[in-house]
Amino acid sequence: MPPKWTAFIFSLFCLICFRANAQRHEIGLSVGGNNMIADIGSGMVLRPIPHLNEGVSKIKFSNTPLTANLFYRRNLNPRYSVRLNLSASQFQDRDADNRNRVIQGRNLIADAVIFETALLFEYNFIDINAEQKFAQSPYIFAGIAGYGTPKYSLVNTYNGSTTSFEADQLTTVNSQEDGLDFGLAIPIGLGYKYKRDRMVYFAELGFRYSFSDQLDHSTSENISNVFPSGIDSAVLSEIQNQTATRSQIGDPNNNDWYVHLTFGATYSFGRQKCYCN
Repeated sequence: MPPKWTAFIFSLFCLICFRANAQRHEIGLSVGGNNMIADIGSGMVLRPIPHLNEGVSKIKFSNTPLTANLFYRRNLNPRYSVRLNLSASQFQDRDADNRNRVIQGRNLIADAVIFETALLFEYNFIDINAEQKFAQSPYIFAGIAGYGTPKYSLVNTYNGSTTSFEADQLTTVNSQEDGLDFGLAIPIGLGYKYKRDRMVYFAELGFRYSFSDQLDHSTSENISNVFPSGIDSAVLSEIQNQTATRSQIGDPNNNDWYVHLTFGATYSFGRQKCYCN
């Protein structure tokens, strides 16, 4: 074989081997806080840390916004990666934390649990997925996500007089049902990675735009009424007016967002040795 062909084949082998080294696997986990951008709550874009509210004397697990993620990352080359992300999150936000006094007066609480599966594409601004022992880089990501959240129905109950309307006897509550409601979301965000040997440590801020206005249970497609029999038509009309207002809170044309701020680590594996030097 002519020497030039030998050199060409050897160079091609080294190029393929380099790309194989850049294509490695990572598994990891992350934890952090979260918040919603929705009709009920503080209205703040970023508030992912636990907070105390009036009437809440200490932070408990039940009123702490938490997110946990488990994921697999496939590094396509030193800058591009694809990530399969599984997450579970619990949210809580309160009107009492809003700066708007009218919203404070509603005094509603948004509780939600979201289970999410997301496919994300990552771009690193600096080469970090190659053979270097230490590296760091900011990165951005975007993708598509599917989520499930427990089903809720809105229950209107009136226990007052059937001949005259008593406002304090009308209650509207969210009632959890069996099963999950499913939907789609678009994740976008940014982060920062620091690599040391096979470990990569990172901080990440991610925003999810959902195609739903019901994550905070400010509205519901499932509404049931519990009214006494023989109720006067005028009283019934007033009840219907009140329940119509309560069953639609905020702007129905603005879909809900949810935000994650997480910190985590990954372990890389699966690299092949290459001897081209």
